Amino acid sequence: MMYEERNINKPLVYRIGDSSPALLRQVGFHTKKEKPAIGIYTGKVQYINTGSRFRKTDYEECQNFQRMNHFPKTSIITKKDTLVRLLRTMKFLYGPVYDFFPLSFSVPIEFKKYMRYIQQEQEQGDKSVWICKPADLSRGRGIFVFRELHELAYDCNAVVQKYIDNPLLISGYKFDEPYSLNNLGNVFSHLTNTSINKLSPSLNQEKDDVGPGCKWNFAKLKEHLSGRDIDWDKIWERIKALVILTLLPVAQEVPPQPQGCFELYGFDFIIDTDVKTWILEINLSPALSVDTEVDLSVKRPLLLDMMLLLDVAADDGDLAYEFKKQLDKSNIKPKRQSNSC
Repeated sequence: MMYEERNINKPLVYRIGDSSPALLRQVGFHTKKEKPAIGIYTGKVQYINTGSRFRKTDYEECQNFQRMNHFPKTSIITKKDTLVRLLRTMKFLYGPVYDFFPLSFSVPIEFKKYMRYIQQEQEQGDKSVWICKPADLSRGRGIFVFRELHELAYDCNAVVQKYIDNPLLISGYKFDEPYSLNNLGNVFSHLTNTSINKLSPSLNQEKDDVGPGCKWNFAKLKEHLSGRDIDWDKIWERIKALVILTLLPVAQEVPPQPQGCFELYGFDFIIDTDVKTWILEINLSPALSVDTEVDLSVKRPLLLDMMLLLDVAADDGDLAYEFKKQLDKSNIKPKRQSNSC
């Protein structure tokens, strides 16, 4: 951290992994190429694990001056299949207040239940559009939209979710190409995932009322919706309420821990033509890469706010230094953390 500006005697050190987002290296840090005095390679001084979960012993050994970017026992909301079961249970217990998650089935374990629903639809003369998503993959990998049962194929645990086929469009666009239910195989039209859409051949083309690219910030979205007499403030309050309702059932599962745990989730929302807000999924490690100016304008302030929320104390570097000295005296080497940054 910027310890020169805070009169800190000893700097607080982070180990930055090669896979860490470049933007994370730029926010709130000074880069030092030389080996610091407190032993960055042998001391578990301060770490943030960007991708995977920590072990139970990591939480048990966490010191007051350390920060860990995952809470224990919260992966239930970031895996698509367990999120399905969690929110289904909450809807059963609390009714319509949890009616913000599309009808979903975990396959293969719930394939028979899914088939019964399909049969009921056929008897009523209906046929829904569905989206299939691998339970534990990210960045749009393995996702496809389908209508016919014979098109459903999966080779891992997956979620089959009723597709929100009436999304609120912007000049006919859901994402990078015009929206139509007649071309379900066009991923650039249907999958709201920038990891996919940044590969679209029409990405940088000017689109009516949309412009080039496939991302807007909140300010531009608010301006657009207000121009259509849609109450943005109501939407935003609803989004915040849905986040809280999703986190409530897992909050009681988190065991008491030393101060220092925090988490940056990526909630995926969609708004339909009735201006109803839905949660589609929650990402464990939302993308922090910067591909556009919009990315930079959104993600840099986000990371700065996150760093402020960590509430690093002025003497944390000194505490880390003393902790390392005690370890050296006792000849105990702390375990080196993998995937850290």
